[in-house]
Amino acid sequence: MEKREEPRKRTSLSRRIQNLLLLSVIGAAMIVYSITYSFHVQSMISEYFSSSEKASHDAAKLISGKDASKLCEMIFSKEYRDIADQASDAQNPELIHSWMIEHGYEETYRRMEEAMDSLKNTLDVDDSFLFACDESGVYMLCQPGIAYDDIGLYLEEVRGIENYPNIRKAKPWIFYVFQTFYCRSYYPLENTDPYMVFIGTDITLTDSVNREIRFLFLIILISIVILVILSMISLEFSEKYLTVPLSKLTEASDRFAKQHEKSSISKPEDPDVHTNDELEDLNNSIYYLEKSVLAQQKELEKINRNKGRLDAELTIAREIQKGVMPDHFPQDTDRYITDIYALNEPAREVGGDFYDFFMIDDTHVAFVIGDVSDKGVPAALFMMVCKLLIEEYAQKGLEAHEVLMAANKRLCELNRAEMFVTVWIGILDTETGILETANGGHENPIFRLRNGKYKYFDDVHGLVLGALPETSYQKYEIQMKPGDALLVYSDGVTDAMDEKKERFEETRLLASVQNSGAKTAKQLVLAVRKDIAEYSGDAEQFDDITLLAMIYRNAFETEEEDEGKTAAEKEEDSGV
Repeated sequence: MEKREEPRKRTSLSRRIQNLLLLSVIGAAMIVYSITYSFHVQSMISEYFSSSEKASHDAAKLISGKDASKLCEMIFSKEYRDIADQASDAQNPELIHSWMIEHGYEETYRRMEEAMDSLKNTLDVDDSFLFACDESGVYMLCQPGIAYDDIGLYLEEVRGIENYPNIRKAKPWIFYVFQTFYCRSYYPLENTDPYMVFIGTDITLTDSVNREIRFLFLIILISIVILVILSMISLEFSEKYLTVPLSKLTEASDRFAKQHEKSSISKPEDPDVHTNDELEDLNNSIYYLEKSVLAQQKELEKINRNKGRLDAELTIAREIQKGVMPDHFPQDTDRYITDIYALNEPAREVGGDFYDFFMIDDTHVAFVIGDVSDKGVPAALFMMVCKLLIEEYAQKGLEAHEVLMAANKRLCELNRAEMFVTVWIGILDTETGILETANGGHENPIFRLRNGKYKYFDDVHGLVLGALPETSYQKYEIQMKPGDALLVYSDGVTDAMDEKKERFEETRLLASVQNSGAKTAKQLVLAVRKDIAEYSGDAEQFDDITLLAMIYRNAFETEEEDEGKTAAEKEEDSGV
């Protein structure tokens, strides 16, 4: 039992429009805000950097280069390095303090420390420090409040100063520590030769960052208010000019569809939408569409009444067409002295392919296969005319090529529809085994030699019948021996396609015939038809399929006679 599909939850169109507009406004606002805020932040950062650089530049002017140079002389001296190592080993910074007092550096360091500490008031900086550099690296020179054992401390890395020559290229940078933003910059001191000394200053950005955050929240709040107002306006607008008119159109269409299912429509539904825009045009289109559907429904009812009669007529036509093609297939016990079997499967109710075989006299039998250029009823009518003409001229004792010439001339006289037909005809003398053939644009026949192999007989194709009245055709004579076989077919066999739209082709047909192992004409035809069906699978048959096979007497009764013959003798006996 088929599972019923759960009804899907409906969503109001106005709500969708409101959501779409809301998302669009939010997206646009975010883009505009992002661009504006980005430029604003870049401007603020540039201002911070400028302020930081000015602070370090002014600080460099207020710090004595002479005192800095003296402290550099201290930290780079061997005596200081030794006392610093002793203080580190003993974990006693006072050893450094005592050494500085003893050698007269204490007063200079205190003076430098007081000058740097005063920068907090004069330049509004939060912190400052002095670095000394040489080829070996960067060292701490002075910072208010640090311990004595940090004086002269080697600094492995100072951000913005990657190496000694690039000190003057140092740029300001922002960092965050202890929940506070700082901007730091460096500037070299003057009169510090032969040493390189630079001062670093930190200014706090906390107040500025807080202002930016408050500004951001204000913008967001204003945006929310604007979005709410726009959403309410858009909802009212969409309800009045879109949702309500569309609801009327939907309800009218539903009513019309339900009445159409019950076949109780008397007149088209008019949704009565007057919006003076595309929705009104849609309303008019639906109204005229419903009028057209009503008219087409009446016409369809008329067609359906006629269709039943047409189907019945096509069924009768199919039976008539089948009746004009022989369905009694003779064996070698009949007067035909041949084993014959044929098959015709039209792609539609009736088709344009045909086959025929008939006795001309007591010793001559004719085989015919044809394929009209069209399908359906026109092709079937043209096929009937062609078949009757060929049989009429063959019964008069004409040779195979003369039959095609006479039939072609008459078809050209009657061919107002400008159709044509391909025809292959063979006339077998059952006493001598001579098969006289002619080809009017048809597929090459297949013969089986006495050694059991099949091959195509490559005859010259004449022009199709029904094209030019004065066309001539070439006659061929083939010596048939007992057991020789013939297979003729229409192009619906080789043009049959599989589900990948690939043709059955001539090579597969020859392989199918060769591998059939058929001992009778019927087995041969049915084996080929089975291979075509297996190859095509579920692909639709798009062309008529016709096959006709003939075995001259019974090959398998005469095989024992040839067992002693050589291969050359068998080839000579085949006559092909």
